Amino acid sequence: MPGHKLGIPGIDRWVVSRLMHLGDSFTDMVERHRALDVKAIAAKVLGDFQFEKVWHDVGYVLVGRAPG
Repeated sequence: MPGHKLGIPGIDRWVVSRLMHLGDSFTDMVERHRALDVKAIAAKVLGDFQFEKVWHDVGYVLVGRAPG
């Protein structure tokens, strides 16, 4: 998000928590897992999946089916 790119992540936290009305607990979860490589994890767990970035690369949609 823009605040992280500019070096002021507090702005992003406020936008997600207050402006988008997603709350502090959701915002905390996003911050805790920011470094996860979701696409790489999906490649290991799912045989076939689709990964698409949304919201100007702020979020993503992951669709797949576990083998078996």
